[in-house]
Amino acid sequence: MWTQALGITLAALVMTAGACEKKAIPPSTPSPDDPSRHLTGGKLLLEERFDGATFSSSWTVTEGGDWTIVDGWAHSKKARNKGLWLTGTKLPAATRVEFDIRSEPRGGKRFEGDTKCEIFNTEPAHEKGYVLVNGGWNNALDIIARLDEHGKDRKERSSRPVEASKTYRWAIVRTDNTLFWFRDGGLFMYYRDANPVPGQYFGFNNWEAHLYVDNLKVFEL
Repeated sequence: MWTQALGITLAALVMTAGACEKKAIPPSTPSPDDPSRHLTGGKLLLEERFDGATFSSSWTVTEGGDWTIVDGWAHSKKARNKGLWLTGTKLPAATRVEFDIRSEPRGGKRFEGDTKCEIFNTEPAHEKGYVLVNGGWNNALDIIARLDEHGKDRKERSSRPVEASKTYRWAIVRTDNTLFWFRDGGLFMYYRDANPVPGQYFGFNNWEAHLYVDNLKVFEL
């Protein structure tokens, strides 16, 4: 009788364990208010790997800019805000743009960080939309600026500094009146704008950092 009771108890434990396995908690999903939900999905409009020897017709370099392709990366070392502009694909109102970006040391000089792009510009020119800078001003500041990167209405903070030669994955999202900026999957900064700039152009820009960018994707959300 004792053996029979033990058998029943063991069977119950096995059934309980099986039930627990079946009721495993599913992975959490972002809430409707969590901007990270925009990091997946969407319609892919463009993918650019800079595999050619020169830029395709989708790109325009501002006159005087020094942008070239080096080992499959778009590269600049002294553009002085003469950008590399995506003119062949216009950004939809609800967009995610993502890409790899890194900054290399300049031989014998202080590493300055200074990784940068511009988005939702009304024309393919500097300060015609939003300017995003990580590690600007010798790795001292991160900013999102509207139309004027030195303007009083820019959002700024002490930098989460750029590490030399480290590749970061940026994603920039806008679906309404807030611009969200992600670095390596985490929300980096955001900018709320009661009167969003209605531009459709995206561009990489640079002052004098040794900047490299690659693996661009543009999604309509």
